[in-house]
Amino acid sequence: MLVSPSFAEDLAERSYSGGKARKIWKISAAVLGAVTIADMQSSMGRLELNPLLRNAEGRFTTRGVSLKAAMVGGALLGQHLLLRKHPEASGWAAGANLAAAAATGAAVARNHLR
Repeated sequence: MLVSPSFAEDLAERSYSGGKARKIWKISAAVLGAVTIADMQSSMGRLELNPLLRNAEGRFTTRGVSLKAAMVGGALLGQHLLLRKHPEASGWAAGANLAAAAATGAAVARNHLR
């Protein structure tokens, strides 16, 4: 009985640092980061619909890049901190990242078609 709590903690730590779901989360975070960079590149200098990301002339500029990077970085940092306490949520976090990457990827495609 005295050994089982430490075994459970060790299992959770291994699951967090090297489990399959954790690896998928890392890949999804990289995909989200790459798609976000592609979105920023495809939006640069163009008219921006999101009022938070546009400048006074309505265009996406460095202000938008800074805010978008901070939002995505903050979300990934929040997930990282959450997954340290709840590694079993790695699959859900990966799914959220991949869904956000798909939506952002659609915006990239739309930007390139305009």
